[in-house]
Amino acid sequence: RDGFMAESNIESAIKEFTNLLPGKLLVQDNLCGGLYNLLRNCGGMTREVPAILFPENVGNVQDIVRIANRYNVGIYPTSTSKNYGLGSKLPVKDGNVIVSLENMRKLDLNPTDGYVTVQPGVTQKQIYDYLKAIDVNYFLDVTGSGNDTSVIGNWADCGDTYYSKREVRNLEVVLGNGQVIRTGLSSYPNSIAKHLGSNGAGPRVNELFRQSNFGII
Repeated sequence: RDGFMAESNIESAIKEFTNLLPGKLLVQDNLCGGLYNLLRNCGGMTREVPAILFPENVGNVQDIVRIANRYNVGIYPTSTSKNYGLGSKLPVKDGNVIVSLENMRKLDLNPTDGYVTVQPGVTQKQIYDYLKAIDVNYFLDVTGSGNDTSVIGNWADCGDTYYSKREVRNLEVVLGNGQVIRTGLSSYPNSIAKHLGSNGAGPRVNELFRQSNFGII
């Protein structure tokens, strides 16, 4: 959305966000405090941001999308916001509420089949430390960015790794209406092969969610 929406819409949305995420949001009450610091970036750019939300699970994200729709408030999802030189955490427009997914940091390795499932807040270093701790014969093909780069965020922004093309097989996505879809074979909940390939029934839709605003991964 261009600029702030009607004040009552923003205020009503923030009230619901506060009830949904007590203690898990920052609002624009004190520009010299936490919100101001989080919006600092290498380019010296600025945006008017009424709030930053920190959901902790998929259900939180669904509720945020539904509240935003109810009050006609624009939202801007980020992962760990380490997009250095390109705005970091800043939305592309003023007035958007940032939805920071950095607290969603669960990961799970399948050592037999050689894949890891990650939430959007999982970083390159987190996977490295995990693999080192459990002492398995795998390594993560990394990008040239920092330790705290989100693996999903980098993939979604078309980042490249050093030795191979990073393969993301299946996605769980919250759409603009708050519904969740799962791509590939993960759309079949009981499929034993849902993480072993990216082909499901019908077209492959993973690429629709790279550098797009069709959903929140």
